[in-house]
Amino acid sequence: MSLFSRQPLAAAIRASMLGGFAIIASPSYAGFTEVTENNPFDAITSGTVMPSLTLQDFDDDGDLEAVVFHAADADSFPYYGSDISFYENTGSAQSAEFTQVADVPISGYGGDTFEVNPFANSWTYSSYGHPVAAGDLDGDGDADFIGGSNTSSVEMWFGVTTTDAYGVATSLADGYHNGTYYWFDSPYYGQGLVPYLDEYGGYASAVPLDIDGDDDMDLVVMDNQFVRVYQNNGSIDGVVQLNELTGSNNPFYAGASNSVYMGIPDDIPALNHSEHYGAPLAAGDVDNDGDTDVIVGVRNGPGDMLLFVNTGTAGMAVFEQQADASLDVSTDIYAAPVMADIDNDNDDDLVVAEQQASGASSYRLFLNDGAGATANENNTGNSSSSSGGAVGGLLIGLSLLLLRRRRR
Repeated sequence: MSLFSRQPLAAAIRASMLGGFAIIASPSYAGFTEVTENNPFDAITSGTVMPSLTLQDFDDDGDLEAVVFHAADADSFPYYGSDISFYENTGSAQSAEFTQVADVPISGYGGDTFEVNPFANSWTYSSYGHPVAAGDLDGDGDADFIGGSNTSSVEMWFGVTTTDAYGVATSLADGYHNGTYYWFDSPYYGQGLVPYLDEYGGYASAVPLDIDGDDDMDLVVMDNQFVRVYQNNGSIDGVVQLNELTGSNNPFYAGASNSVYMGIPDDIPALNHSEHYGAPLAAGDVDNDGDTDVIVGVRNGPGDMLLFVNTGTAGMAVFEQQADASLDVSTDIYAAPVMADIDNDNDDDLVVAEQQASGASSYRLFLNDGAGATANENNTGNSSSSSGGAVGGLLIGLSLLLLRRRRR
């Protein structure tokens, strides 16, 4: 269903703001441009197996720290004591510079704020909890973590960040309960989320985002069979109540009876099917229209990433797949995307943690060239509009709106 047929007036207004008839059918989006020189993420050397990169401001200074989750790493002392590597941004919001912080207290190996990795030894289960995404899971204003599954288990893993009085991250809550490891201080404790799939295994990933505009975190989960969406319906006794949206209620609905069936052939073994089953997910606003879009990474490459643009309303997302050649990265094995404003130009950029066939990891930066970006030396804001284009877009949009109403 097109954006115009769902929201004719909103589409007409969007056309007036951005100019051009084509804007009515889909949001303005120019793509990403990869940074091949002076990439600040080249400083990140941690992670050799299933790396996941998260980007949040963990010291409340206005720039983004980089936290790398990995099932194995190649770091040496004093950086090898954890499955979480921490890189403080010792640059600025406009020009990031990442400095690795030691996993153990040792003189001379800290950043500007952090003397030691606040998350060291907090995510030490290499067989579980990957890939990892970040979001404010408990609504307290800081970043927490949700990990997927890369084994036959399908229990999702959660870590809740604790902070001091100044908003600086101090630790990650974890624990051991009833013979099984859980992040039992998490508001999502004990929820498996993904049904066990005997035939296809339990690979799954999740990303938190607000799909219904109520300012709490819902979840999108990619498993080995469906794209699943869980709506946050508030808490009971401190535990978040999640309701799976199935069939046509699923914002990714593609005509299947249960969520979005990815079409697994019956004769293909679990580890040899599509590169996107159980793949890492990222959420961000790629087209600068004020809502959240989703990028699907690569789980079993070679393969390219997928873009799903949110063309719904503020009250409920609708995700439609868009072709995007700039996401054709042809990853060898594994690609975990994350979205954040890297260059402080008010749009969301893309960083991809890749695992190559050689076993090496790399962290690729793609700057957003979309509408609304502020021109600077790295991003020229290619999608601009004149007042003439805006007026033309408004007239075209309103004309189609009136024509549609006359036909009813």
